[in-house]
Amino acid sequence: MKVGKQGSVRVYESHPRKIPGRQKKESSWGIDIRFVDEAGQRQRKKITGYTKKEAEVVAAKIKMEMFAGEIVSLKDRRAYELTWQELFEEWIRFCSSTGKTSLSDDEQRLGRSVDYFGAETPVHATTRSDVHAFRQWLLEQPRMRPGRPAGGRVEADSIKRDQLKPATVNRYVAACRAAVNHAIKADLLRDNPFNGLDPIREHNKRDRICTPAEYRRLLDNADGELKLLIEGLYETGMRRGELVSLRQANCDFERRMIYISPKSSKSWTARNVPMSRRLVDALQAAPVDAEGRYFQSDGSTLTKAFKALAVRLKFDDLVLHDLRHTFATRMRREGVDPITVMRICGWTSREVFDRYNSVNDKDRLAAVDGYSGDVGVLLDKIHQLEEQQQLISSWLTRVRVKRMTEKEFVSNVSDLFADHNRAVLKALGEP
Repeated sequence: MKVGKQGSVRVYESHPRKIPGRQKKESSWGIDIRFVDEAGQRQRKKITGYTKKEAEVVAAKIKMEMFAGEIVSLKDRRAYELTWQELFEEWIRFCSSTGKTSLSDDEQRLGRSVDYFGAETPVHATTRSDVHAFRQWLLEQPRMRPGRPAGGRVEADSIKRDQLKPATVNRYVAACRAAVNHAIKADLLRDNPFNGLDPIREHNKRDRICTPAEYRRLLDNADGELKLLIEGLYETGMRRGELVSLRQANCDFERRMIYISPKSSKSWTARNVPMSRRLVDALQAAPVDAEGRYFQSDGSTLTKAFKALAVRLKFDDLVLHDLRHTFATRMRREGVDPITVMRICGWTSREVFDRYNSVNDKDRLAAVDGYSGDVGVLLDKIHQLEEQQQLISSWLTRVRVKRMTEKEFVSNVSDLFADHNRAVLKALGEP
């Protein structure tokens, strides 16, 4: 916007604002800009939501731009005045247009951020100290989740209230960071106070896996879509959303491969997942709708059905996502190299693979026993070779001394083997 040389820029203190989670109110500073545009009309703009220091810095920049005859910062006022509510609406619109699979999660997390910072608060006024306070406030917030009811209904006293976990708080911060970064790419903001923030240390590693006996009981007591979901997750290690959105066109039964498109994957990366012959038979026998989909129920409904089944079978600590952990652990125990497992499951870092790969006491004992067993087997082979060498030497000696015929040689060799076997049994203490 072109402006004349005449104009004024004034920094002023607006009404104090109350920040959730803090006892005292904090002052908010604004900038009052008055100038004459190129049409000769007097204009007045107000920008609020700064700290005093930030307002003084921005005011100095505007004065320099005004002296140059153009207020660059006013070409897009949203860069100064984008509010948290507008950021929320812009991010949801963008996620909806790209088909982001975690749209509902982002909507919940960013919506809670809007409630904390204030719907009409400019995003640029959020400082790093505000982000730290927001994260601490989240750690103190209760999380409501239904307990496990005995009769299938959730009673009022069965609602469990506990605090948000560090992993959940990190997801809130990640959602805000992504939304602000998108606004920066769209020239709606300039700085991101969420960048460079170290995540809270998480303690979310689970060592629970589904044993073969539990897996058989789950299949025996499940039917329909739930049974197909359990078998698919156990045999492929796919994510729930990837399997629920599976279509018949994505399955190559001849090559025994499932093709996952980038849109269906959490990491937006296409990959091929091998199928066992058991899963091939299950998918070929499963019904599909007119669009070739195997599942008509959504993931949340199937997860609740699995949870109810696990409670009925007294597998209280088993959750649906543990089947993905089980697949990674089974592959590792079978000797599959970690890179192949990561390609199948869609992990891009070894850190994530290690989190999903469960190592229990049986694995540790098997490692020690296997090492000791390998040494013992090697010593036994050396001893057997020495014995065979002695037998061959004795056979050759008899052949040379007695000048045996072919029939006599074969008969003597049989006698030597019989004598050797009797000596072995005697050494083992067997009759």
